[in-house]
Amino acid sequence: MKKRLLQRSLTAILSIALSTTVFSEEESSHTKENYDILGLGSAFIDYILKVNDEELEEMKYDKGTWGPIEYSSLKSILKKKDTNLINTTGGGSSANVIKGLAKLGQKCAVLGQIGSDEQGSFYLKSLKNIEITPFLHQGSLPTGQALCFVTPDGQHTMRTYLGASHNNDDIKINPNIFNNIKLFHLEGYQLQNPKLFKEAIELAKKQGAKITLDLSSTGIVKTYKDDLLNILPKYVDIIFANEAEAFELTHLYPQEACDFLATFCDVAVVTMGDRGSWVKSGTIKFYTPAVDVKCIDTTGTGDLFAAGFLHGYLNNENLQKCAWIGTFVASKVVQQYGSEVSNELWKEIYAGLDEDKSQEITHNKK
Repeated sequence: MKKRLLQRSLTAILSIALSTTVFSEEESSHTKENYDILGLGSAFIDYILKVNDEELEEMKYDKGTWGPIEYSSLKSILKKKDTNLINTTGGGSSANVIKGLAKLGQKCAVLGQIGSDEQGSFYLKSLKNIEITPFLHQGSLPTGQALCFVTPDGQHTMRTYLGASHNNDDIKINPNIFNNIKLFHLEGYQLQNPKLFKEAIELAKKQGAKITLDLSSTGIVKTYKDDLLNILPKYVDIIFANEAEAFELTHLYPQEACDFLATFCDVAVVTMGDRGSWVKSGTIKFYTPAVDVKCIDTTGTGDLFAAGFLHGYLNNENLQKCAWIGTFVASKVVQQYGSEVSNELWKEIYAGLDEDKSQEITHNKK
């Protein structure tokens, strides 16, 4: 009985703490000077677990796939693992991009939804620690959480409990948080919240902000292909896709897919992992090879590529330099577990950007 009362008390205290620390949209007029980049995405806690191929087979998970998982199943798996062997980070595709931009010196904010729980508090803290303005609503469900199984070859297999993160149609947007932003970044996953997606992208367009979209997954592209082909030419300035997502949308291989996507958007970027990337804008097209490094974990690689690319873009660098920055930043995240780059690796990134070896690894093709 005492234990139950203590648990209820702790839950109540946590809920009060969250309600006083989460920025509400009504507070936006007081925080607007803190950001000019806004990201909309799914708020997740990522649990990075090292496994071998046999363990994946025992769980009946195909390597490299994504799928949903029940909350009870997620908790059961975590309970069986040694907590010292679990790397816990704040995740979510759009948030990873925004965090990367913030670490590169941009002023950023995030719009999304968390639960009134310990994981929500952890997620909020991960944003505020790097001075990202959080516009995080509190949903009735637990905070979204993802199991990221990493095999020795560096590939990651995802099983995700969506929770509060994908109940975003309940979010009421105050248009003021879009005032004067210069860039709005979305993840393709938000197509699952059509009302919020449409409202947000219309507000960003009205402000004249650059709109960037990461396709997120082949499953999203397959489900929302028709929607994407309507949205891209009307709203999106820069599109990011990996080769699998690009193929699902266009049925073309990377170079040709990049050509096709550039007919819809001002800038098209198609990444190919350790085989580099293609970028096209207008009549200019070029290839950038990947940096040759040992891959530990691919989690977040595409997100950090986008962060680096957009950082260059926001600093008015030419697109070739933007691609190099994205490639260089991505080459660091694959050398660690998880998408949250360590402070030591950020020091290496800053030093590398200052040194600027972009001309050594890019090959222009028109």
